[in-house]
Amino acid sequence: MRKSIFSLLAFALLASSCSLHDKLYIDLPVTTWEYVRGDVTTWVCFHDESNVSIVQYQTLKNLYQADYGTYKVDGHAVDLDLSSGSTYSLVRTFSNLKHSTTNKNFTKLPFHSFGSVAGSVWATAVDNAIRVNYFADDTRCVDLVYENLSRREGDYGWKATGYDYTLAGHRLDFGDNVGLLYHNIYDAGGYMVSQICEPSDEKETGSLKGTVWTYGNTTAPADIPSVIIFNGAGEFTRISGAWTSVTDGVRISPYHIITAKGTYTVDGSTVTFTLNDEKESCSVSGSSFTLWDRTYVKVNY
Repeated sequence: MRKSIFSLLAFALLASSCSLHDKLYIDLPVTTWEYVRGDVTTWVCFHDESNVSIVQYQTLKNLYQADYGTYKVDGHAVDLDLSSGSTYSLVRTFSNLKHSTTNKNFTKLPFHSFGSVAGSVWATAVDNAIRVNYFADDTRCVDLVYENLSRREGDYGWKATGYDYTLAGHRLDFGDNVGLLYHNIYDAGGYMVSQICEPSDEKETGSLKGTVWTYGNTTAPADIPSVIIFNGAGEFTRISGAWTSVTDGVRISPYHIITAKGTYTVDGSTVTFTLNDEKESCSVSGSSFTLWDRTYVKVNY
């Protein structure tokens, strides 16, 4: 009898100790954190008790790499096991999340309530695919996916789906997609999507504004796919996918996206594009145009 009482007391003390031990560290589920080091920004999103995503953005090259996977905690140690086979380690304390090597704090991000997302562009490269969301106005968006970047087997190429969407504070709904919005990214449930272009209240219109055009060759060797979005009356955004290089000493994903913003002018059916130091004119009529040796096809959504 005495042995049973001591056993129960020992179990109670152990349970109490474990509970106290857990309370010594911050809670991670449904939180997103940001870390800036030089020209590289890292976001880590803990979607729930076990699933996590990580995104890195290199400002000098406008390069994003992203991956998703699972995580586990053991006291102060937080280890991410990503789908690409990469690992990433963090340290948690009773008040913060730290970079494991520099010991510098991540910043916990609050949700961000947008009054409007019209004109904004969001994208990521994850799960062997490029994903792009463009919110053309206050009610309509297009969800673009380039599937099977590696072309290992099965179908590959662009697929586009148009949706009506609703925005309620920091929650974005379109089709079966739900996004929880932060200032620069949104939590899509199993991965994160980065904001490439901010919302715009531009009133000016034009024949190309709001249109979306995709490039993706179907021959060998495989060329990097791209999408051009005329998200302004005189501005466009280009997003391209490619094999990645190491960013900030860490290769998170085998693929990345490169983003670029340029301007354009229209003269009849001729459009002149300016992107960094490059300038080229081409005829845009019907459902396609050829720019810098690539033929883009208009997306109907």
